Amino acid sequence: MDSSITENKLSKAERFALDEWLTYYPDDLTYDEIMEMMEVEEWMVDNITVWNVVENCTVNQVAMFIDSTKNHFEQVTADRPLL
Repeated sequence: MDSSITENKLSKAERFALDEWLTYYPDDLTYDEIMEMMEVEEWMVDNITVWNVVENCTVNQVAMFIDSTKNHFEQVTADRPLL
């Protein structure tokens, strides 16, 4: 993945979370656009490949893992106030 493209559209927390759970996602989309694509209860979504450890989960389940990872990253790196 070309990080120069995603660097402009994704925060560090968003990029970290997506990279933790996905092996491929489009470089030209925002975090919200990717998450919106994953809101379906399907096993696969075009142009998004989940990490093989979670391939038995639906994409919306993986989306929840991604969002949780992003929120945790933001908290531990002080990108956002602690709740």
